[in-house]
Amino acid sequence: MTLEEQSSAPEHIAALEAQLNQVLEQWRLTQEQLAAAHKRIEELEQQRIPSPEDFSQQEHDSHSLLEADSENAAIVRWLFDSNVIGVFVSDFAGTFLEANDAFLDLLGYTREELHAGMIQRDIITPPEFHYLSQIAIKALREEGSSHTYEKEYAHKSGKRIPVLVAVTRVEHTETCVGFVLEISERKELERRKDIFITTASHELRTPLTLIQGYIELLAQHDNLPPELSRSFLSNARCACDELVLLLANMMDASCIEVDRRDLHCSQLPLKEVCTSLVAHFEPWILLEQRQVVVDIADHLTIWADEMRCKQILRNLMANALRYSPSQTPIWITATPVQDGRMVCLSVRDHGQGIPPDQQRVIFDKFVRLDREMHSTVRGSGLGLYISRQLVEAMGGTITVTSSGIDGEGSCFSFLLPVCEEAETKPCSCRSNN
Repeated sequence: MTLEEQSSAPEHIAALEAQLNQVLEQWRLTQEQLAAAHKRIEELEQQRIPSPEDFSQQEHDSHSLLEADSENAAIVRWLFDSNVIGVFVSDFAGTFLEANDAFLDLLGYTREELHAGMIQRDIITPPEFHYLSQIAIKALREEGSSHTYEKEYAHKSGKRIPVLVAVTRVEHTETCVGFVLEISERKELERRKDIFITTASHELRTPLTLIQGYIELLAQHDNLPPELSRSFLSNARCACDELVLLLANMMDASCIEVDRRDLHCSQLPLKEVCTSLVAHFEPWILLEQRQVVVDIADHLTIWADEMRCKQILRNLMANALRYSPSQTPIWITATPVQDGRMVCLSVRDHGQGIPPDQQRVIFDKFVRLDREMHSTVRGSGLGLYISRQLVEAMGGTITVTSSGIDGEGSCFSFLLPVCEEAETKPCSCRSNN
């Protein structure tokens, strides 16, 4: 899913609402057609002493109406048997009388519990949404159906489930039929998008403020000691590099899933690539008194896009520096694997590590660890997502290994193909030649 798709989550919800309205309208039409069919059959049955021709026509009409009745009943049954949309029947007092499997699965109840009367509207609806139920009941009495509305249901376990709901009245009864669509995924995307917008605004502002501050200091003081001037320029350069990386990640997030970007692969000497990358982080490394060890054989090469490979390494290196204490070492290693067809490149730190239960989601878009949301450590939640997309685009995979124990750190590893023969290059890359 692209950034545009995620940033337009309300439009997706509107589309779901339109879909729910279509189902509701189909239900209304089916009810009307069934009612008309039954009325016509009753009229035919009440007629007296028909002529042979009339009898023949009436018999034809009856068969046609019964076929329509059967067809509409099939539509109703299809809606009820659907495992995509939840369907329920309830009375106006709030007791659920019947429901399909999709609705019961959504709430975690069994059919036996349903028939025992355990599913009540006010029980499965959190108190802050009770007013919406009353509005819907009022609409059912006055208009015969409600508008589609958004609310939450309480799962049997207590978990909240965001849903879209629409209800229509069964004619001349105090009973209604409801249709329910779960929108948990869309609500989660909305939440992540809001976090991203807030975080990205802060992320962009921070390096810009640093750059502006150092430039102003240099402009205001003509006679600064050379060593201090170099320090200011070095810090400004670090802020520029951080800004460039952040912007690259944000730009890639908007289009990388569309065409995987037009990668330009070539044979890369891996140790040289890693050494030059580490040099970009030298001011940061010196400031924190770090030791960065590049343990890579001179002869190792990979088939990859140089700019994108460096972007992956910048993301992993920046994370290692951000999320591990100063004066702790960082290791960059590379080992041939899969009978020499691939190279496993790893970046290992000695920070807090990543809890095992959160390792599955850290490569998703906009995701940051819970503990980092309220920390002073900056991050956009895009670096690992972009890294995964780029690695996969170049024919590799990326993983993380961590015990989640403070001090044992994390090891991010990604595989890329070795360039021994032209045939080894992945199809997603295009050669510069």
